[in-house]
Amino acid sequence: MATRRGQGEGAIYQRASDGKWVCSVDLGWSDGKRRRKVVYGRTRAEVATKLRKTHQAADAGQVVIGHAPTVEAWFVTWLEALAQRRSAGTVTTYRNLASYYVTPAVGKKRLDKVTPADFTRMTTGIVSKGLSLRTAQAAHKLLAQALRSAVRQGVIGHNPADKVDAPLPARKPVAALSAAEAKKLLAAAKDDPYGPLWTLALTTGLREGEIIALRWADVDLEVGVVHVRAGKTPKARRTIPLTKVAIKSLGEAGQGDALVFTTLALTPNGRAGRPLERRNLLRKWHDFSIATLGRRTRFHDLRHTAATLMLGEGVPLKVISEVLGHSSIQVTSDVYTEVVDALKTDAAARLDGLFG
Repeated sequence: MATRRGQGEGAIYQRASDGKWVCSVDLGWSDGKRRRKVVYGRTRAEVATKLRKTHQAADAGQVVIGHAPTVEAWFVTWLEALAQRRSAGTVTTYRNLASYYVTPAVGKKRLDKVTPADFTRMTTGIVSKGLSLRTAQAAHKLLAQALRSAVRQGVIGHNPADKVDAPLPARKPVAALSAAEAKKLLAAAKDDPYGPLWTLALTTGLREGEIIALRWADVDLEVGVVHVRAGKTPKARRTIPLTKVAIKSLGEAGQGDALVFTTLALTPNGRAGRPLERRNLLRKWHDFSIATLGRRTRFHDLRHTAATLMLGEGVPLKVISEVLGHSSIQVTSDVYTEVVDALKTDAAARLDGLFG
C-alpha cells in the first residue's frame, strides 16, 4: 500500500509483500541515462534518513550505482592495473598476501558490504593460526589499500578501513653500536679488504641492497657525495654527503659503470669482480664483527648506528630521515622512538643545568 510522501522525500512506500519501506532515489541524468538508487528500511523514518544521506553522498560524488564487485574480483582488476606502475616483485607479494589471507576471509563479500568487523575477523583469524602480527598487519593494509582505490574510482562510497586500526606488532628495540664500538670498527676497517664498505655503511646508513648496487658513476669523491639510484621510491633515491673518513677509505675512484664493491672488495682502476651477493656480504660482515667487537652483529645495525649517532650529535630528525631514505619523518620517529625519548630527557636535564 502506498502512503503519502513528505516534501523532498522521494517515492517512499511500503511493500505489501514483506512490509519493508522502499524509496527509489532519482539522482538525475548521466551519459544519457537516468541514475537511480533504491534504499530499504524497516520503517518510513529509517528510509527517509537513508534518503537524505544518499542525496548528501550524491552531492559529494560518493554514490555508487549498481552492484559492487566481490573483493576477490576486485583484487584481480586492481592488481592487473597495479602491475603497470609497480615492480613485478611487489605485485607478486600482494597477490600472495591476497590469496593466502584476504580472499579466504572476505573474498566472497561485495566491496560495499565489507565492514570494520571483517577486518578484525580477518586479522584475528591470521593470528589464531599461529602467524605473526606483522603478517596480520600486512593483510589489513593490503585490503585497506585495495578498498581505498575502489573509493577513488567510485566503485564504493567509503572505506571501512578508516574506522579500524591495523594490528601493531611489538617493536623490537633498535640495536646500534656505541660510539666507542663505532670508533673501534673504523680503526679495524683500515686493515680489512672490505673496510671501505663497512666505513661507508656506518657513515651513511646505506641499506645492504643500496651498497651492493652502488657504481662508481654514483660516487663523486671530489664533491664528496654518493647518489643512491637503486631505491624503489622517490624518497629512497637520494644524494648523501660523504664524511672525510669515508672519502679517504674509498681512495681512488674506479671506472664509471663498474660496481664499487664486488667479490674483489673495493674495485678501483677498473679491476673486475663478480657482483657481491647479499649472503656473501653478510657472512663477511659477521666474521669481521666477531673479530673486531667480540660478538656477531647484524649488518643492518650499521644503519641504526649511523642514525643513532647523528641523533646524539643533534642532527635534526628530518635531515636524518632524508639521509636514510625513509618515506616520511614519522617512520624515522617511530623506528628511533626510544632514542628520541632519551634525547628529550637529556634536553630537559640540560635545561635544568642552564636554569639551575
